[in-house]
Amino acid sequence: MYHLQLCAILELDLVDRPANAFDHCLYVAVDTEMPADPMGHLQARLNGQVNPDPTYILWVRRIEKKPIELASPAARDSYRAFKASLSTTGMSDWPVVLVVFTTNNSVITEISYAVEPKPMQHCREKRPSTYLSGMSGRGELPLSKETIREDLNNLILMDKSNQYLLRTKFKSNSSA
Repeated sequence: MYHLQLCAILELDLVDRPANAFDHCLYVAVDTEMPADPMGHLQARLNGQVNPDPTYILWVRRIEKKPIELASPAARDSYRAFKASLSTTGMSDWPVVLVVFTTNNSVITEISYAVEPKPMQHCREKRPSTYLSGMSGRGELPLSKETIREDLNNLILMDKSNQYLLRTKFKSNSSA
């Protein structure tokens, strides 16, 4: 969730304009047909074979700011109710973001969440994004929307134990 919060802060410019969360939402376009082992899948395809591992992961293709009016009325109502529920807590001044997940231009789900102070501070200080790569190890990249999205995808790809529950096995008769 931390990476999604960073994306929201950067995409909606919440550090300088926290009120943007009232008028805009975050659209996250995902692909559900990304092989969990892209290199193994490619090698099998190049050799004319069926992919031996039918495991696929959720892959974040694009994250963008859109007017909140594009979200469903039910999601906007839920957003307002969630924001109102924070008024009696110590989180009443936290920005609340509505996120719409889509695939193939169809809405999968819409959720609202409060952006915590830690990622807000991270963006305020413009600290670099730390990443972990199987090939190059740990490193840092400048904080940007693109590097956060790439880091999020890398976390999903490296989640071999499926603790994020973003992997599934597809049963297919094709050579996909």
